[in-house]
Amino acid sequence: MAKKRTSDGDDPHLELENEHGVSRRDFVRTGAVAGLGAGALLAPGSAQAQESASGAEDAAWDYEVDVVIAGGGCAGLTAAIRARDLGASVLVVDQNFDLGGRMLHSGAFVSLGGGDPVQQRDRKGEKDKDGLITVDPAEEPEELDDSVELLFTDITDWSVVDPKGQSPYRYNERELARAWAENCPATRQFMIANYVRVTRVSGTPGGGGLSRSRGARCFLMIGDK
Repeated sequence: MAKKRTSDGDDPHLELENEHGVSRRDFVRTGAVAGLGAGALLAPGSAQAQESASGAEDAAWDYEVDVVIAGGGCAGLTAAIRARDLGASVLVVDQNFDLGGRMLHSGAFVSLGGGDPVQQRDRKGEKDKDGLITVDPAEEPEELDDSVELLFTDITDWSVVDPKGQSPYRYNERELARAWAENCPATRQFMIANYVRVTRVSGTPGGGGLSRSRGARCFLMIGDK
């Protein structure tokens, strides 16, 4: 039986918009909104059960946790980490032999922005704190001077970079686009706090405004928990 961690409800890594400590009962109503980061699932206070394909049907086990996550993809892993950070014990169940879901096809390229920590690091010409990124920034400082407002404009109006752009359909779900833009900096910090490390920012994928460089490749480092 997994026991619930004692916690004061504070997230040790970052603060998301309107985040508060939650009880076991109302956790589902206030759960995670940020992006991804699988490295912390093996930390104390989380639970992970894996059975090999052979003999799995005959296995008998009894396990009790606060939160059960169905699916170990991007959303599932993020929810599991947030639940753990809020003091819950967690079990992730997945049909695959490995975790990650469709993230396994992403090529580890993540484009966020809005003035996220990696943009700020590269704009200042700094190295990462672990000494893993030592090459010079790939983009000029002005290409990394970003904001939530600029990011939101880029993803809702193609005319920012193309005067003839067909932009009206980009205004669908503006509230969702706004929420995404506002949470991009915190999402990048969430990833870093969970052992995801990021290369220099270089370019931005298509499908929206390209007024700033926001994309970078990610890799995992072994955690200390």
